[in-house]
Amino acid sequence: MLDARCSSLIGSDDVADWGPGELEALLTAGLLRPAGMANAVECECEAGGLEDVIFVDGAEGEGLRAYIVCREGSLGRVKVPLERLRRWRTDPAGLARYLAAQFDEGTRVDECVPERLWWLGRPIVGNKRCDLFLARGATWGDADEVFGAPGAATGCTRAVVLVPRQLPTGALFTPSTQVVCLGRVLSLGDGALRVDVSVVQDAMAAEQVAAPLGRQPVLVIDGVSVEYRNQRVMLSSLPLQLLKALAHKPGALLSHFELAEAVWGDAGTQYLDQLRGHVKTVNDAFIKAGSTTRLIRPKKGTGYLLDLGAEQVSCD
Repeated sequence: MLDARCSSLIGSDDVADWGPGELEALLTAGLLRPAGMANAVECECEAGGLEDVIFVDGAEGEGLRAYIVCREGSLGRVKVPLERLRRWRTDPAGLARYLAAQFDEGTRVDECVPERLWWLGRPIVGNKRCDLFLARGATWGDADEVFGAPGAATGCTRAVVLVPRQLPTGALFTPSTQVVCLGRVLSLGDGALRVDVSVVQDAMAAEQVAAPLGRQPVLVIDGVSVEYRNQRVMLSSLPLQLLKALAHKPGALLSHFELAEAVWGDAGTQYLDQLRGHVKTVNDAFIKAGSTTRLIRPKKGTGYLLDLGAEQVSCD
C-alpha cells in the first residue's frame, strides 16, 4: 500500500477479514486516515458488477441512506449500508511521525523529498547517533534521481533507511547506509501496531562508521569563520562560542551548565535564558545557509547537542 505510486484507498470490503482492532490500530498510528465514502460498490448479484451509489435523504430522523440499482442481475434496487461505503487512505507521512515517536519522543519529522523521503531523527545506539529515514518508491524508475539529490539521505555519514516492501538494488544510497524493510520492523496483531526497535538498532550497530573516501566535513569552523556545506554562516561572538563548544564534541549531550561555562566562563543558572536565545540564533543561521533541520537540538530539558557526526565536523 505504502509503495503504491498514488495514495491507496482501502474500502470496508477490504478490511472485512482483518483481525479485531487492526483497523483502529492503523488509524491510531496514523498509517491510515478517513477518506470520503465510496461512490460505487460491487453488486451482490451473481454477475457482481460495479454499480454507482445513489444517496437519498431519508425521512425525518432516518438520516442519509444509500442504494444501488442492479443492472447486470435481477435484484433491482438494493439498499447499501453506509458502513460498507466507508474508506480510508494510506498516509506515509503519518507513518513517519509514528515511527519517529517510537525512537525519540517529540522528534520533529522533516519531509526531505515531498511524499518520498522523511527524516525521522537521530536515535542514539550506544554512544553514537545515526540518521533514520523512511523512503517511499526506492525501487521506482526515478529513485536514483530522487534519492541521490543533494539534501536527501546522501549527506549523512551514518544512516538507516526504512522502505515499505522491496529493497532497492544497486548503490542507491551511500555505502555507509543500511536499508531495512518495514516488514521486519512493524507487526500488527491483537489490535496493536508494534515497532521492533531492536531491528533498527541492530542495523545501526552493524553499519560501517567510516565515511566514503573523499567526503569533506559539512561544518568547518576556523577561527571566526564558519562554513556549512560551503556556505558562509555569519555568527557574532557568543553564538560562535556556543557552536564551538558543541562542535568539539559533536553528537554528545552537553548540559546547560557546561555550555554556560564554555560561553561565559561561569556555569550559573542566570545564563539559561540567554543560552536558549543563542541556540535559536545558531539554528536560524544554519537554516539560512541551507540546512533542512535544526542542527542544535535540546534533549529533554537537560542540555543540547550538535546533531552531526564527528566525521562531519572540523573545528579549530
